[in-house]
Amino acid sequence: MKTSAWGITLVLLATAAIQPPAATAGAAGCTFSETEQALVNCGVIRTATGESRNRIREDCDQDLRIEIEKVPKGSYTVHIDGVKRGIIKVGNFGEGSIEFSTDADEPGELPLNFDPSGHIDVAMKNRVVLSLGTCPGH
Repeated sequence: MKTSAWGITLVLLATAAIQPPAATAGAAGCTFSETEQALVNCGVIRTATGESRNRIREDCDQDLRIEIEKVPKGSYTVHIDGVKRGIIKVGNFGEGSIEFSTDADEPGELPLNFDPSGHIDVAMKNRVVLSLGTCPGH
């Protein structure tokens, strides 16, 4: 039985779509994956929303971006697995972000020298506003 080039392409696309989103290093590099997760509002600021995005590129560089919105102007401390990793500065528009990268060559990127899949808390004045997972005391 002869398979057309179009049939082979469809099979390859279907196979790529069902692979798990994990970095698998090989001779050609890594498999691209991106995971976005909404942060849980912990009730400190009712309007607060946020999300985290963890991306692994084909060249095996990895980055973690945390964005927050609908919060008052100020500084928000980011903790990953209980360790302070940086500060998100929020301006008059009520939004801000922080980005960590294994290839921190862009202005504003911080080194990603920790496990980015850990528990994330975003706090203002030592009160957790947003969390990835469970809010403190819940």
